[in-house]
Amino acid sequence: MNSIIKKELKKIFNSLEGYILAIVFLLTNGLALWVLPYPAPNIFEGGFASLDEFFKLNSLILLFLTPVITMGMIAEERKTNTLELLLTKPINPLSIIIGKFISCFILIITMIIPTIIYIICIYKLSNGRVDTGAILCGYFGLLVLCFTYISIGLFCSSLTKKQLIAFIVALCILMTISIGLDFLIQIISNIENTLIEGDYQKSYPILDFTQIILKKISLTENYKPFTIGILDFKNVFYFISIGLMFLLISTQNIKQRR
Repeated sequence: MNSIIKKELKKIFNSLEGYILAIVFLLTNGLALWVLPYPAPNIFEGGFASLDEFFKLNSLILLFLTPVITMGMIAEERKTNTLELLLTKPINPLSIIIGKFISCFILIITMIIPTIIYIICIYKLSNGRVDTGAILCGYFGLLVLCFTYISIGLFCSSLTKKQLIAFIVALCILMTISIGLDFLIQIISNIENTLIEGDYQKSYPILDFTQIILKKISLTENYKPFTIGILDFKNVFYFISIGLMFLLISTQNIKQRR
């Protein structure tokens, strides 16, 4: 597994792609949070010395960047037939997946580390009145969110030899269980509000139940508490369990290549 991690990290940091992704990530954050006016989540215009908007913004930025990072991890190996070569060696398929996962995770952590300077900026803006616990909770939430993003990305990469298809499938899955579910929740909420308009004594249990279920499985809804400094282990369990499930499925996918 260590050899796989070293190989992938060497490939990432010896190529232009990894640096371009880091630049895009940092530039997008810098412009949106400190330069661009409304509707960008500009911290100065928001009036609060808080990183809440940073954590919300990056759930969206990484939703697009993570599939780019993961799309070639297994798909490229299948295309060049090096995956079959790996599987002929005494390497556990799970070790291959975990090695590739760790290399992706290290890249994302490397991209996130420079944003620590934002904490210093917030500290200066608030004259030292910083909720350190909320910030740490936000960063932890961002990491467990990336755990899920990477796992889904690797799963999609294990399905095909084409990187573009892996990217599109991963993006579609992530958008469906985040933006898509949020949109559906909003539609159901609007329908319910319309139905009870003028008669607030009416209730529609099936609509309420549907909204509760959709919120339980929505990435965005489970991530929201972290952005405001609330650490709920139910949300942590949600992200870890989803991530582990996709990693195990990815392992089964490459086992079938033997």
